[in-house]
Amino acid sequence: MSLITLTFGSGSQKRYYEENEFQRPVDMDFKQGDKGKVLVSKVQKFIGTDDLCVLGSLVSGMVAVSMTTFVGEKCAEVTEVESKYGFDKLLRKGTNVTLMLRGASKEDVQANDTLEFNAQFKEKKGPKKGKLIIC
Repeated sequence: MSLITLTFGSGSQKRYYEENEFQRPVDMDFKQGDKGKVLVSKVQKFIGTDDLCVLGSLVSGMVAVSMTTFVGEKCAEVTEVESKYGFDKLLRKGTNVTLMLRGASKEDVQANDTLEFNAQFKEKKGPKKGKLIIC
């Protein structure tokens, strides 16, 4: 979801990511423990979404979808990454980036803050599997 879609789009239109499948960071060279730092330049909250839009620049490391950061005592997860290099992970130091964070509020993140991101894979919890016994 781009910044333009968030600003001018309507909820009745189909979104790009609903029709197209994105390559997730798990499918790329993405290891547990990868880290990255982003210097925040602006924070914005859009109507119609619970995610927080953070504009900043990559200071070091990498940023990708599913990475987490601690904002105060809250844990926020990156749901989208957008830069001029595409929508997947970002490795180029100094690049401007737009991040969508889930789990943080506008009051928690301020301009000139440095957010540290960590790659953590979550275990998939599915329904318990049982045995079927036919007598």
